[in-house]
This record gives sequence, C-alpha cells and structure tokens, in this order.
Amino acid sequence: MNLAKMRIVEMRNPQAAHAAAALIANYRTDLGRAQLRTLAIRGFSEFQQRQSCAMLWALSGASFNRSAAMTTGTSSTLSNGTIQYRKLLTHQSHPLKRLDQLAVIRPCRRGQEICSQGRPADYWYCVMSGAARRYVIRLDGRRQIVDLLLPGDVFGFTSGEECDCTTEAIAEGTVVAAYPRKRVETLADSDPELAREIRQIVLHALTRLQAQLLIVGRITASEKIGSFILEMATRLSGEQGNTVALPMSRYDIADYLAVSVETVSRALSDLKHRGVIKLSGARLVRIIDRDALEDGERRALASQDL
Repeated sequence: MNLAKMRIVEMRNPQAAHAAAALIANYRTDLGRAQLRTLAIRGFSEFQQRQSCAMLWALSGASFNRSAAMTTGTSSTLSNGTIQYRKLLTHQSHPLKRLDQLAVIRPCRRGQEICSQGRPADYWYCVMSGAARRYVIRLDGRRQIVDLLLPGDVFGFTSGEECDCTTEAIAEGTVVAAYPRKRVETLADSDPELAREIRQIVLHALTRLQAQLLIVGRITASEKIGSFILEMATRLSGEQGNTVALPMSRYDIADYLAVSVETVSRALSDLKHRGVIKLSGARLVRIIDRDALEDGERRALASQDL
C-alpha cells in the first residue's frame, strides 16, 4: 500500500489506517508473512463461500422466476381453456343445465381416471364431450365394464358414501362437468322441480344398464355385437343413424359384453362378410342392413339353411 492510499484510508477511517500500517510492518517478519498467508487463505475461503451462496441464491431466484413465468403461462393457458370449456357447458344442452353455476370443469386425457372405486363419492359428473368407461375389477382380476358414457350421460350415483366403480376417459378431449353431490342434494330437497329432473337422470342411467343386460343376454356373439352397434348408433346418431364412429376400442367392447376381444373381431368380420355392416378402419361402422342387426338370430339361421 503506497502513502497516497494510506492517507485516503486514514482520512476515511483512522482506525483502519493504523491497522493497515501495523499489518505492513508485521509483514516484514517471517512470522508476519506466515500469518498474512493464513489470513489470506481464510479470507479467500470465506469469500468463496459467500460467492457460492450468492450464486446459489441467484440461481434459485432465477429458477423461481422461470418457474413463476412457466406457471403464469400455464395459468394463462388453463384460464383460456377453462373459458372455452365454460362456453361448452353454457351452450350445450345437458341434463344438469340448471346447475351450471356449481359445475367444476375437468378436461381429461385418454386413460385418465375421473373417479376411483372406494374413494369418497363427493361429486356427480356429466360428460360434456368425448367418452368414458365405468368398470369394476372382478375377483379373478378381469375387468368388467358396466357402463359406456357418451356426451350428455350423467354418472356418479351411489347409495353409499364411496364410489362403487372406477371411471376413466377413453377418448382424447374428454371433458366432464363435476357437481358437488351434497350441495346438489341439499338444493333438491328444497326444489321439487330439480328433484324430478335428478330422478329422470337416475332413471336414464338405469335404462342404460338395462340395455346392457339385454345385449349381454343375447345368445350368439354376432347378436351381441349387432345389438351393441344398434345401441351405439341410437345413442350417438339418433334412431335412424347408420354411421357409427365408435369412441371405444375393441378391448372395451369385449369387456362391456363379457366376451374376448377375439370374439369381438370375429363377430365384426362375420357381419361384414354377410353384408350387414361396412367397416372403415378400426372404429367407423356403417350399417348396411338394419333389419339383419335387429333380428340377427333369424337371419343367421336362414343363411345357415341355405
């Protein structure tokens, strides 16, 4: 340290100037130089620690800022998506229209679980778009689909406090509206018209179950598949719809009808070869002979006699 710098230090801090002078004097001895090296190493170490902490803090701050930015961007995207789904809920006719203000919109990916067997049954659900399956796992480990849900179908009804089935989305872009069960039940207690609407919704769900039982009760695989196609055509396209875009896979059809997937494939091929249906790809079915589907057993017996 030169004299000019010493004077500046002395003017700014006299005590620091005296300490610096003593340090310079001490440096002239071997012991002083050793002590100075020790102090320098210790100071450098502390400096490195402070710098490392500062760098970690800066990096964590930067990461936090990036995370915040990503969260903001995601929130913005979700917000836009929520607005879009809310418009879908508003403009689309569905059984729980009067309860739109209570609805929580839930977009789902294909295979995403909506509600799980054994979990609290806190919500009723309405499918707004896409499709879903309700199923149970039997004691032998096999899956049994008990309901295939299409737009407008309401599910989640149970007599207990827990879900009796697991429900999963089976199509990309599936959107469900969730309604808080307890609050809806409370409103229904004081609103007879709403109670009647909910009763009709439950009866419609029972009608779907009855239709499935009738289909499963058919004797031959071709009859089961034919009845299934007619049921899906009615639900997806109306009474006279002849083109059906099935949202479910053949594995889902098999588990719905309690047959093997090979049986489903053979039955579809049989109906195709007989000119009853036409297949375009794996899921698009066009009905060519509706009478044959409605009376599959009689037509099959007649073709065998020939």
